[in-house]
Amino acid sequence: MEAVGGAGTAWIEFDVSTFGANQIAGEFAIPSLGIIDPVFTYVQHNYYVILVKFGQAISYSLFVENQIFPGWEPDVLTAGLVMSGLEV
Repeated sequence: MEAVGGAGTAWIEFDVSTFGANQIAGEFAIPSLGIIDPVFTYVQHNYYVILVKFGQAISYSLFVENQIFPGWEPDVLTAGLVMSGLEV
């Protein structure tokens, strides 16, 4: 992600939330800023405000998987993570 359209420093604000009907395991991370947040439920919402420089790309990762419980059939319902409300 990258702030564009200005110079100097900026704040990027956004939400990371889960959706679906499953128990999930996952992670949202921006390693260069020390953000590594595990996700273990489908009812989670986190709000972030990060300081960046205009024109400097910030790498992030989103990872999510449905949990499969021993002795059960694999879970085929939908679940995931979404970034929304991006503002500079």
